[in-house]
Amino acid sequence: MQDVNYQLFADSCENECMLGNPGIDKENADKLLNEALLNGLNDRHPQSLSGGQKQRLALAVCKASDKNILLLDEPTSGLDYESILAVKDTLKKLSSEGKAIIVVTHDTEFLNLVCDRVMSLTKT
Repeated sequence: MQDVNYQLFADSCENECMLGNPGIDKENADKLLNEALLNGLNDRHPQSLSGGQKQRLALAVCKASDKNILLLDEPTSGLDYESILAVKDTLKKLSSEGKAIIVVTHDTEFLNLVCDRVMSLTKT
């Protein structure tokens, strides 16, 4: 969702990664959080995170789901440059694992970093 506040439900970041993902245990959740640059925030309530941290948590949850097709709406919204690069690296890794990733964004610089193909939709 474009507003990440509507997609975080658990009482901790760690539990958020495990929610609805029975194959994810605490160790895997910790690994996902570390990859999302959320080291040490395992017990924090997701709604207490900054906007960028929430975005990265949502991406960690997305990765935990192990779905073959991922649809991301403005995944870099509110992120600093370091976090954008972390999102790029995560998406590139997921793509190399055979995941199809659809990104909706206004961030053309990010698209150039991460996408194999770009489709532009304009009003005529």
